[in-house]
Amino acid sequence: MEIIERVSRHRVIVFATPVYWYAMSGLLKTFFDRLTGLVTVQKTLGRNLKGKTVFLVAVGADAELPDGFEVPFKLTAKYLNMKYGGRLYASTEEVGTDIYHVGTHREFLRDIVEALWEIS
Repeated sequence: MEIIERVSRHRVIVFATPVYWYAMSGLLKTFFDRLTGLVTVQKTLGRNLKGKTVFLVAVGADAELPDGFEVPFKLTAKYLNMKYGGRLYASTEEVGTDIYHVGTHREFLRDIVEALWEIS
């Protein structure tokens, strides 16, 4: 609860995780599992997340983010009345090559900055 209390103070939340066996890391999955308490026990704290924007940053060995990887992030945001702002995926295959898309990364960062400045 201490972590979610800190997280709830911010307008934009960025989840970052490596891709492990086509899913988020175990540590982040445990965090997501604990969010259940926000709709069953700590309801006031859960309501504090309403209207916040969530982004995802992921890195993995595959060329593309695995199918369905974003689903828990999108649906959790929806369930908690948050906005899913998008994702950035970087493949370890791209590092040091011409297919590493710096422009895409800049657009993603611009989206985060815009979310920070949105007036609720």
